Amino acid sequence: MLALCAALVISVLTPVGTTAAAASTPTKSKTTSSTSSNTSNTSSKSAKPADNALSTNKSVTKPTAPVKAQHAAALAPAAARQARAAAARSAVSGSAVPDTCSGHISSDTVYQCSTPSSTGTDTFTLTLTASTDLLLIRALPTSGNTLGITVTAPDSTLLTCQSTDLTQCATSASGTYTVQVQNQSSDYTLDYTALLSDTSCAVANPSFASPVLQGAVAAGATGACYTLNMAGGDVLHAYVASSMWGEMNTTVYDATGAQICVDDQGDCTLTGTAPYRVRVGDLYGRANTYWQTLYDVTHPQGCLTVAQQAYGSVPDQSSADQCRTLTVAAAGSYQVYAVSAGYSGISGTLYNTDGTTACTNSGSTCQLAAGTYDFVTLEYPEYASALGVVFIAANESRGCSATGDTDFASGPATGTFGGLGEEVCLTLPTASGASDYVFNQATAAGASEASVQILDATGANTCSIAYAYVTCALTGTAPFHEILSAQAAGGGYRLLTPVPVTDGKVDFQNSSSGSIQVIADLAGYYLS
Repeated sequence: MLALCAALVISVLTPVGTTAAAASTPTKSKTTSSTSSNTSNTSSKSAKPADNALSTNKSVTKPTAPVKAQHAAALAPAAARQARAAAARSAVSGSAVPDTCSGHISSDTVYQCSTPSSTGTDTFTLTLTASTDLLLIRALPTSGNTLGITVTAPDSTLLTCQSTDLTQCATSASGTYTVQVQNQSSDYTLDYTALLSDTSCAVANPSFASPVLQGAVAAGATGACYTLNMAGGDVLHAYVASSMWGEMNTTVYDATGAQICVDDQGDCTLTGTAPYRVRVGDLYGRANTYWQTLYDVTHPQGCLTVAQQAYGSVPDQSSADQCRTLTVAAAGSYQVYAVSAGYSGISGTLYNTDGTTACTNSGSTCQLAAGTYDFVTLEYPEYASALGVVFIAANESRGCSATGDTDFASGPATGTFGGLGEEVCLTLPTASGASDYVFNQATAAGASEASVQILDATGANTCSIAYAYVTCALTGTAPFHEILSAQAAGGGYRLLTPVPVTDGKVDFQNSSSGSIQVIADLAGYYLS
């Protein structure tokens, strides 16, 4: 006698009214462990969602650790020379100021020197009115090389300067300074900014209600300047994007001119003395358009309030505000993640009220004490879009509806999501210690399956459905809940959940007349 031992992946192509039987045992479980917390996010731009995505998992299941302040990636030396040379040629061709290689120069003005001195050194003077300042100087040759710059104070002492993408020189006296450029027989452009005394700096409001800062820097310029009224010790959450990908610098200085951090993307704790100033500029002096966000996450302003949600609700996605305030009434595990029709997989960080990170445990949820938190997303500033935030307790039962575990006979659970971010909760009758076979199906050709996980009554993750079909061993406290999440607005779900066969028979749903066609995936067989 031949008996088949199989786990059935069954698709009834033409539902009929007869009963079929097959001997079967379940396949080995194809479950995946719950998603762990990410500790960093190095991607600088969120990808837009691909059409007809096949993933059955959420793009984001919990807040990540904040990205540390980081510097834009530098080009290789040869490419950097080419970028500087192109920037200098562009600046020379568009310069409207007199062509000069010596004499007095004014701040925030790009000068052209087309007849450099044959001695190899060109000498300029500039005047500072403040006793304490920070000179930012850019000399950009058409050769693309790096030119040496020296600065002499009014008392004839030579300043100690730092070279980054600019020459930075701290000053301690007002008066006339001498700037010498080692020209290397190349024509070049010259610009400087007296950062601490510059009256042209725009005001950056660190409120989340403020619009994204947008501007442009000219070829050869030192950059754009902003004043930033934040307290010392606060955490700055910054992100800059540009028309030339990934090559803008955002540098923060304190009131003494000390460089605090280079924060092109991520979080920077503001040490030193307030108030602060921010310089935004292209690494190689090229003309560039930028989009900049500068937010205070220690004393956040402009955050929108998000109430704790029940299953079956669609999060409000009417605002692009990147900060949402959440109030946890009772300690426990919570889902907190962002959804957007414009982006897939928006990352974010959950902060305590003092700016420290709140969600640090592993797993797919955040273990939180009762209190107030701020969830801040990390979105590419140029394409910041409306978003919603899902905020559901792991042990939530409001909005759940009963489902069965005999779906071969009764038919699958089906439905349509009301919107992106909605989670549907189906309560299983299956007892703890038993297993359920779960078949997650798309509702139409080319559509994506819903994201599915099974939680016990306490909110512990029992089974994540990483494949179209799995066998889930239900451990923990009953009742168990199947949680389905919308992967796209207007999508639906079709979930088949039978208890594995124990008596050798499978009953199929009878919804029409005619012959039956059954596809069975047999995991194996044995002889007896």
